Amino acid sequence: MQANYRLSFQIQTHFIMNNSIIRFGVSSGLIGAILFLGPFVIDPEISFDPESMARGEILGYGAMFLSMTLVFFGVRARRNETEGPFTFLEALKTGILITLVSVLVFYLGNVALYEFINPDFLTTFFEGYREYSIETGVSEEEIAQMDASSTMFTNGWLYAILMASSTLLMGLAISLMSALIQKRK
Repeated sequence: MQANYRLSFQIQTHFIMNNSIIRFGVSSGLIGAILFLGPFVIDPEISFDPESMARGEILGYGAMFLSMTLVFFGVRARRNETEGPFTFLEALKTGILITLVSVLVFYLGNVALYEFINPDFLTTFFEGYREYSIETGVSEEEIAQMDASSTMFTNGWLYAILMASSTLLMGLAISLMSALIQKRK
């Protein structure tokens, strides 16, 4: 009985790891989460430095884009697994599925940081950004708008959705490009 269970588990694990959608989606999400969130975990104080905010934003979106490039390679791997035609729609579906898996993993990584690893991060980050905005001469109207939306930017679950949606948009664009490039008749 135990041997059958072990064999069943090995077969399931083998199937999941050989499935390019899961493999590339999870890899993409983990790479995105590690590259995006790593600096916050390693040195959270640098994240609150106004001089680093602009550079951090560029690096963060760059990390998201870099992780989403795995969508292209996942579509190619799926195409190589498929014999015969690999239509635009099949390639697009594969890219979107990889993107969805990646975004889910990326979202969970964000939630882990904002809710469990460093629950005060978003509040401190928002307050620092608000102070920086005041120092740089942002109008009182814009500060009032910022304050009105503070709940969204200090709630880890909601902010993680915002970050994941950025990744989703990048992944959809890369899925579309991958489908156009890698279709096979």
